[in-house]
Amino acid sequence: IMCSRSYPELNAIFALYAEMFKTDIEKVIRKEFSGQLKTALIAISRSVRNKPGYFAGLLFESMDGPGTREQDLLQVIVRRAHVIFFS
Repeated sequence: IMCSRSYPELNAIFALYAEMFKTDIEKVIRKEFSGQLKTALIAISRSVRNKPGYFAGLLFESMDGPGTREQDLLQVIVRRAHVIFFS
């Protein structure tokens, strides 16, 4: 469902899920999944809820701590620029 629905539909699904089960979908994902699937589902969840915030978080993580993870920083910038310029 998370890969085949639009952002507005997913926002509605997440809100309905929270209302019905009194818990956040991201908390359930963290509990029920592991590995790369867990990472992917959390990324989808975060980007659906707040796309600018999601990308800001990626930028922050790539520059946090000593040094900059230049490869990660470059990937985030290029991906976002692609979305901005080609949509």
